[in-house]
Amino acid sequence: MFICCGKKQKIEIANLRSQPLQNVKMQLQEVSIDAKFEFHLEKFQWKLMREAIGEELVRQQQKEKERLKLEQQQKLQKEDEELQRLQSQIEQQTFVQKEKKQLHDQLIDFCSQN
Repeated sequence: MFICCGKKQKIEIANLRSQPLQNVKMQLQEVSIDAKFEFHLEKFQWKLMREAIGEELVRQQQKEKERLKLEQQQKLQKEDEELQRLQSQIEQQTFVQKEKKQLHDQLIDFCSQN
């Protein structure tokens, strides 16, 4: 077990001596983040996998809920705007049809008088 960078981090290196050809795993535990490093021999690189724990996990879940709620509100707002646009278009078409009918009726009245 090592202390890294002066922080209270526990580093575990598993299976290093017993199976040297296996991937090496190292784990850092902090107050709010559980970070795991895996060394992949085939790629010869470390891969970091971070998971929130405790209060950080709750905070991240709350942020995700807020993000989803905001996305839903934006989607509903776009749908409302589209409905208003369509309603306005229908009202315009209805007005034009009424005007056409009035003009048609006036033309018929005018022709019938002459």
